[in-house]
Amino acid sequence: MRRWQREAQRTAETTLGVVLLALSVASPPEEAGAAYVDYVYVDSNEGQASGGHVAIAFGGQTFHFQHREGGLILPTRHATGAFEHAYRIHGNRNLRVHRIEVEDETYTMLRDGFNARYFESEVALSELRRLAEERKRFTAPNARKRRIPVPGAGFFYPDGDAPPHVDGASPIARLRSQLEPRLPFPRGATPRGESDRLADLLSREALERGAVLRPTAVFAAGGGEALRGAASRASLRTLLEQLEAQVGALLESSRPDAGEALFLAMARYAAVSRSLAEGRLLVLDSYPADAETISVPQVEARGGQLDELLEATRNEFAKARAVLDAGAALDEIDFSRLEDSANRLREIERANRVRGGLRVVRERMIPQRTAYRSAAGVSFSDTDNPADALARNRARADSIRKTLREESAYNLVTRNCVSEVFRTLEELLAGKGTDAAASRAIARLGGHVAGGESFNFIPFVSADAVAESYRISETIELPSHRNRTLAEIYAHEGEDLSVYLRESNTLTSTVYRRNAEDSIFLFFTDDAVALRPIYGALNFLTGIGATILGVPLIPFDGGRLFSAGARGAFWSLPELAFVNVRKGSFFFVPRTQGNRLKTGSNSPAERPGTG
Repeated sequence: MRRWQREAQRTAETTLGVVLLALSVASPPEEAGAAYVDYVYVDSNEGQASGGHVAIAFGGQTFHFQHREGGLILPTRHATGAFEHAYRIHGNRNLRVHRIEVEDETYTMLRDGFNARYFESEVALSELRRLAEERKRFTAPNARKRRIPVPGAGFFYPDGDAPPHVDGASPIARLRSQLEPRLPFPRGATPRGESDRLADLLSREALERGAVLRPTAVFAAGGGEALRGAASRASLRTLLEQLEAQVGALLESSRPDAGEALFLAMARYAAVSRSLAEGRLLVLDSYPADAETISVPQVEARGGQLDELLEATRNEFAKARAVLDAGAALDEIDFSRLEDSANRLREIERANRVRGGLRVVRERMIPQRTAYRSAAGVSFSDTDNPADALARNRARADSIRKTLREESAYNLVTRNCVSEVFRTLEELLAGKGTDAAASRAIARLGGHVAGGESFNFIPFVSADAVAESYRISETIELPSHRNRTLAEIYAHEGEDLSVYLRESNTLTSTVYRRNAEDSIFLFFTDDAVALRPIYGALNFLTGIGATILGVPLIPFDGGRLFSAGARGAFWSLPELAFVNVRKGSFFFVPRTQGNRLKTGSNSPAERPGTG
């Protein structure tokens, strides 16, 4: 077993937080039967994974390997719907899904194994980030006077040395009194670094003193609309009980970062308590401090319209709130969706009202307010010797990086997004490189595919190999956003030449809006095989023309037109040989039920409890 996998199994819970745990928790006991593992081939497009991409999906969880900083190829996990939205909708790529029929036991074993590998790398990366922050503090002038970032503390504490505002009647004070019979709570593992140590100390202090949420940490969702009846109140009371239990568990947890998670649980508890007291829904401000901010003209240059964003976000918020209003037993994932959509709605309403910058965050947001607090009273190391601690820090970081390079150094042919999927499958089935891997793959999956053999390292070749070798129950073709929308247009308007000509180019298309992040091109060639070389030649000339026009504009636009034109000419060259790579992309497309990849009807991932 990999050395990081052993550590991941011990400490994944302690490193990645409550929400990641909720997404990866194992299912309750399941009935025996067939389940389905999906091998997903993602078509090419310019930019990252321009040669195509692959992923493996287990119902609601999709895993794929991405090239990371430092020349590493590491696993990433997404909710299946979010993965599809990112690649098929935003990325405008076709997806081909080979559905592999397996037994429930195989499904669970593979899903949990991919989760373990994901946590394995996340633990390593998280530790490297922590060590880098620690080194900055060790080497900074007047290091002991330096402010330390404490994640979660910003819900209750200001920056600096000031204490939190306290109130004996606050929700946190009431929470402490409810937990009183179980006190004192023992401390678990020793926090790993200064931030964790301060988070542990300050979160317990906030609970002990009855701290009050800072005014900027919370806001009224949906414009302060009143709670809708007894059902919504019942849902919030159930959630409140869950959060109380979570706080109690975190106080006894062995997680080194329990303080950060405790801050979040207490902040949500305070927000829900105030919601019940005030009769309106209050949620935490979830936007990260370093969120990308773009202007309204930049939104429009990427093909977005604020009125469309506003309407779609209102719909998302309404759907999330409907779960609350129905009196359903909310869990933390449900509340996180509600919290996220409320934040996005408020942000877009503000940008629409003042025409100011819009903060853009692709992934679901988890509140993480950081406060910069004094390091007084928190030693830099167990020995309180900064020089020794710095030496251990560097040795630890070097060891982690060495292990990552040995196990996950990217190579276009021998270690890429394809090879790592099959390498992980082999390790889970029988151990890396053994004959047993092949025989057990045949028994469990119906066949064996070696990612490092022949041309299987190429994404579309691997997809064909999976279709030929594994026990495939069906293959599902999921067209890109543009292709799917074109099919709807042709069904409605007919396949007239005028409709085709209108939609064939970027100037008159009713589907595509110019996205400033795309290269410059004129004709779409993904649905025009016979005419592709002709369209490609025109696209090449368009790109060359934009490049030439962009030269005198470099001092004014920073080279954006020049770069987009050069990229347009480059990505047009394959079209001359009947190969399509570039397809254009979409800045914003509302999420709809039709966008979702459907899991198999008897997949354990569809059953309750799998997230």
